[in-house]
Amino acid sequence: MKTPANSSATKRHLRNARKLQRQHRRSRSVAPSKSLDELAPIHRRAAGIDVGSAENYVAIPSDGLAAGESAVRVFGVFSAEQDTLVEWLQKHRISTVAMEATGIYWLSLYDKLEAAGIEVYLVDPHAVKAVPGRKSDWLDCQWLQKLHT
Repeated sequence: MKTPANSSATKRHLRNARKLQRQHRRSRSVAPSKSLDELAPIHRRAAGIDVGSAENYVAIPSDGLAAGESAVRVFGVFSAEQDTLVEWLQKHRISTVAMEATGIYWLSLYDKLEAAGIEVYLVDPHAVKAVPGRKSDWLDCQWLQKLHT
C-alpha cells in the first residue's frame, strides 16, 4: 500500500531528506583539517611525561635550551630523582604537564608537581596508544608534549 503524496509521513520524510542534504553540503564546505605543525600552540611552556615503573621520560619545548642540551631527559622514580625532575621543569619555566597515568606510578610525581605549582593533566595510556608512529617511551613523551602544547 502506497502512502499518499500529501500525507504527514511523506511530508516529514521530505523535510528530513532536505535537512540531511543541507547538513551534507555544510560538512563538505568545512575547511580542511590542519596538520599537527600548523596548529596554534595553547600551552607554550608545556611538558610531556611518560611515567614508568623504573624510569620517567620527560620532554620539554626545545626553544631556550643550551647548545647540545636535549629536550628529552630520563629520570628515576625515587623521591630524590623526582625532586630533580621537578627542579628541571621549574628551571625551564614549565607551567603545565601532560602525564601518562600508568598504574600507580604516577601518584607521587603528581603530588610533587602540583606542590610545585605545575598544572598536571593526566592522560589515559589506552588513548595514547592510538597515536601513530609511537615506538618507545622516548617518543611517547615527545608526542605528549607536542599534543599538549
